[in-house]
Amino acid sequence: TIKIGGASGLVKTGWNAEIGNDLQVNRNIVADEDEDKEIFTGVLTKKITIGGGNSETIIGNDLVINNNIVANEDENKEIFTNVINNRVKIGGPNSETLIGGDLKINSAILSDTTENKSIFTDIAENDVIIGSDSGNVITGNMLKVTGDIESRTSTSKKVFTNIGVNSLTLGSPFGTVVTSNDFIVSGTNILADTDTTKTLFSNIK
Repeated sequence: TIKIGGASGLVKTGWNAEIGNDLQVNRNIVADEDEDKEIFTGVLTKKITIGGGNSETIIGNDLVINNNIVANEDENKEIFTNVINNRVKIGGPNSETLIGGDLKINSAILSDTTENKSIFTDIAENDVIIGSDSGNVITGNMLKVTGDIESRTSTSKKVFTNIGVNSLTLGSPFGTVVTSNDFIVSGTNILADTDTTKTLFSNIK
């Protein structure tokens, strides 16, 4: 064993210092001044290991990654799990965030600003399923449908059965409401909305 320097002394080397084997540092590695530093920049295709199996690696400020962040093995991973009440941002304003598998949300999906949003607009002729077979899908305001409303299964359906004494309007003032089969009225009467002349089955000859 060769030791250089005392407990409180300072050892200075020239421009370059070459260590033939391991370099053991009993305390910290510090810079002589506030300037850019490089470490192991000549390792092009090999691995650099920092820290032990159960240790923590602490970065004082930003961590800039020039390529990807990959796992050493196929196992569960966690990131920023101790951020309780603050925000975690991923990606820039115009970038895309790609998820390889399922995305599980433990709470709500909120918007950062009051603006139009789109979801799954590029799936073409494929289906988008929202909600479970026994859950409810609630919309805060109007639901606008560009195409038709169809049933996934051939079963009886109900629409707005819980509106009580309120009215249900189908179709526009100039449109036509078409039923493909029988039209059953559970109440007593068929009433007009205004006192005007009405026509029933006038196109049957």
